[in-house]
Amino acid sequence: MAAALSALNAKIRSQPVLNYVCSTRKLALRDFTNSQGRSLTVNHSYGGREEALKLQAQQGAQTIQKEGKNILQQGEEKLKEVKDKVVR
Repeated sequence: MAAALSALNAKIRSQPVLNYVCSTRKLALRDFTNSQGRSLTVNHSYGGREEALKLQAQQGAQTIQKEGKNILQQGEEKLKEVKDKVVR
């Protein structure tokens, strides 16, 4: 099978017109399938929008959690300072 495909490829590449047509059609097809407009359509039509919103919410929750830990740590440090001042 691979030998047949290789032979067909060699025949196509040996003829300039076929070589040009096959090369440009392949690139055009690849560009179309990877186009940004198609990606946006797929994202919004097949649940991509919901996934993006879910990811954004998760990132926001992680940020809030980190900030909360920082505030708690600062509060504990202040509490230790006050405790040290009272004990002395």
